[in-house]
Formats: sequence, structure tokens, C-alpha cells
Amino acid sequence: MNPYAIQANDVIAYQNEQGDNCPMITWNEKQYPILPNSVENFTPLRPGGFSFFYDGKFLIVVSQWLSPTITNATQLAAALANTFFTYNDGKYKFKGLRILSGATMIECSANALNQNA
Repeated sequence: MNPYAIQANDVIAYQNEQGDNCPMITWNEKQYPILPNSVENFTPLRPGGFSFFYDGKFLIVVSQWLSPTITNATQLAAALANTFFTYNDGKYKFKGLRILSGATMIECSANALNQNA
């Protein structure tokens, strides 16, 4: 097994250890786990403001999102781009997606809808 797959499997094992405390997002009417402790919150934008920061960043494991129509990281990133999801009762929009080395995880950046996402 390559080191990227080992890392992804370790993340899944950690998520499983978290049980009901593992952070989840809802996308396309289905819940998906995200990497625990990887959510970053930044100062919200003011109306009319501009910033390079996002309201949230987190990692996802590609294998947990695969389906008959999404079979790899590139297809997943394309499917997620500029779509909406829910996290902790807030609505967000995927704004930045970076496929990490090995294509086993994707770093996601998002903006809250109330920030003109």
C-alpha cells in the first residue's frame, strides 16, 4: 500500500474512533465525515468586503465520497465545485478544492452563504 493510502486509512480509523463526535457535512442530501479538528474559522467578511480567507477549511477522504458516477478525486472535485453543503446548521459553498498528493484526500475551503459565497 502506498503512503497516501495508508494516511487516508489512518484518517478513516480516527474518524471511526470519534464515533458520533466525528464532524459531518451534508452534501447532496447525504452526510459525509470530514477530518476531525481540521475545521478553521476565520473572521467573517463584512458586507462589500474582500478577503483571501475562507470561513472554513477541512479535509475529506476521497474513498468515502465515491459513487457510480464519481470514481476518482478529479471527478469528486469537479462535482463539489461551487456547490452547497450544511455544517453545524450553517449553509456553505465550496469555493476552493485542492487535491492532495496521492489523490486520496481533498482540502476544501468554503464560505458561508451569509458572506456572499
